[in-house]
Amino acid sequence: MKTIRHIFSIGLLLTCSLLVRAQQEPLYTHYMYNTLAVNPAYAGSRDAMSFLALGRFQWVGIDGAPMTQTFQIHSPIVAGLNIGVDVVNDKIGPTNNTGLNLNLTYRFNLGNHHRLAIGLKGGLDFFNSNLSAVTTTESNDPLYNQNISRTLPNAGVGIYYDHTNFYLGLSVPRIVEHRLNSGLGESKRHYYLIVGGFIPVTPGFGLKPTALLRVAEGTTAQAEVTLEALFVNRISVGGFYRSLDGVGGLLGVNIGPNFRIGYSFDWPLTELGGVNQYGSHEIMLRYDLKFGRMAKIKSPRYF
Repeated sequence: MKTIRHIFSIGLLLTCSLLVRAQQEPLYTHYMYNTLAVNPAYAGSRDAMSFLALGRFQWVGIDGAPMTQTFQIHSPIVAGLNIGVDVVNDKIGPTNNTGLNLNLTYRFNLGNHHRLAIGLKGGLDFFNSNLSAVTTTESNDPLYNQNISRTLPNAGVGIYYDHTNFYLGLSVPRIVEHRLNSGLGESKRHYYLIVGGFIPVTPGFGLKPTALLRVAEGTTAQAEVTLEALFVNRISVGGFYRSLDGVGGLLGVNIGPNFRIGYSFDWPLTELGGVNQYGSHEIMLRYDLKFGRMAKIKSPRYF
């Protein structure tokens, strides 16, 4: 099994090197809580200064498998205007991309708890590819004798509608496309549709269905569907299905109205299942801080 895993790891590295894209969007099982990563219009929607840290460890046990870390902070600043900063570090095989983005959002209060927000994102990606570290079957392969280090601009846009128990968002978090060189791939725009809500069933129990549709130019659309059960507004347990990929489960705990801890486990349904014994894991921490006269912490808050 170790030999098979080693061969697969080398193949994964070579594939990633040949198809590397400067801004290929990472996957998140906690997309319903990590919404700012895919939609800039989410900034400030929690009506508090909200901090989020997330680590994703994909295909654990396979050399060169993707790892993603993200940190976010966003908050309302004056009536209608919100701001957010997100940092994403995404590593796969010999490539590493760190993005630093500023998000600005204006939110319209439509009355009766209906809100509509328009958001803009702008920032920089710091891309590095250490292709010379890849072991190839052909010595002195010119494609792998080069390393790439680039600083690339990024821009995005999104809209986000929310009501007490429902939300809907459309976004393009990366509008600018980049091509690194003739031997490597290029970034593609990703279009996101995200929708979710809360369905009260009995006092102290409810369901949180969510879904995400991801479309990239020139590729097959990918959908995720998640259903969580929420008990006494404190503990959530759920499962999800991601097309072209796999299934998994989520567990979350709300420690008071301010702090949430989340964990998820993914299991691949593709050929990876034969060599990936440990699946993929995510850990998420979120904390809401009441800061400034525009901030307020609502409990319970479902998204």
